[in-house]
Amino acid sequence: MKYVKLILTLLLFSGALIGFAQKQEAGIYFKDGTELTGLIRLTKNDEIKYFSSEKSKFVKYLNKDIKHVKIYEEKNVKHLFSVQIVNGGGNKLLEKIVKGKVTLYKKVLRNYGLGNNHTRGMVFNDDIYNKYYVKKENENEATIIGIDAINIKKAKKYFSDCKIFLNKLKDRKFKKQNISKIIEFYNKECLN
Repeated sequence: MKYVKLILTLLLFSGALIGFAQKQEAGIYFKDGTELTGLIRLTKNDEIKYFSSEKSKFVKYLNKDIKHVKIYEEKNVKHLFSVQIVNGGGNKLLEKIVKGKVTLYKKVLRNYGLGNNHTRGMVFNDDIYNKYYVKKENENEATIIGIDAINIKKAKKYFSDCKIFLNKLKDRKFKKQNISKIIEFYNKECLN
């Protein structure tokens, strides 16, 4: 019985990975000005596998050579930008959420794995979480500001140039999960 559960779990796990790695219609815009349109698959390391057609072999591109990627989803277009991360974090493809004097970026991450649920035994975990980054206009690199919610300690340090903002943080006037509203407030009230 143990082996049956293990085999079923592995099959479920491999099926989820295949489903997550589907090709998507997209446009790739490179730093040198060239453009490609076709199908892409994003890898775990933020590399792009480009397919000129459904049946073609892929060509791999590193995100450090890419300026912008447009992914055409069913009802909208997702824009990913290649952004340098502080402290040697390399380049990451990030979705721009708020644009302004401080820009907010988001990276959606998935964590697949097997776990142990005490009531059901081995289970498949598929955790999705958002990693948020901020970058001021005068900065070349983005700084992580929180995972699924703003990290208050990091926010106090990063936004230390605005007393109104710091007072609102101190008085808990912001909901930590509403990072977009927090950055919009900062852009409106602090950088005039």
